[in-house]
Amino acid sequence: MKIFTLLMLLPNACFAWSDKDTNREVAWQIINFIDYRQTVNLSKRQNEDFYEQNPLLGSNPSRGDVDKYFALAALGHLGISYALPIKYRLPWQWGSIGVSTMIVYNNHRIGLRVNFTY
Repeated sequence: MKIFTLLMLLPNACFAWSDKDTNREVAWQIINFIDYRQTVNLSKRQNEDFYEQNPLLGSNPSRGDVDKYFALAALGHLGISYALPIKYRLPWQWGSIGVSTMIVYNNHRIGLRVNFTY
């Protein structure tokens, strides 16, 4: 655990993290959460015209698989963003925001809505 903590603090000492980095990360996390809720909606609608296209989740993921995948994605994205030097962090975050926005838009276009009821 001490090594993990040290590794998480080391990049911050080497590569300054700014408010703009935080804002971009929050934007991606929000978009990721919307994608998560759309995917939960999809997992409840198995055997309909919808299927998951993410090969890591499979075509009909369970709610548990969806929860695990998106939790790991959220933590992984934050960790990678935090560890990257600004030269790479900026394109990583903006690229992630762009790709994730297109996915959320496509999900909405095909009828997957964000449902906040559990």
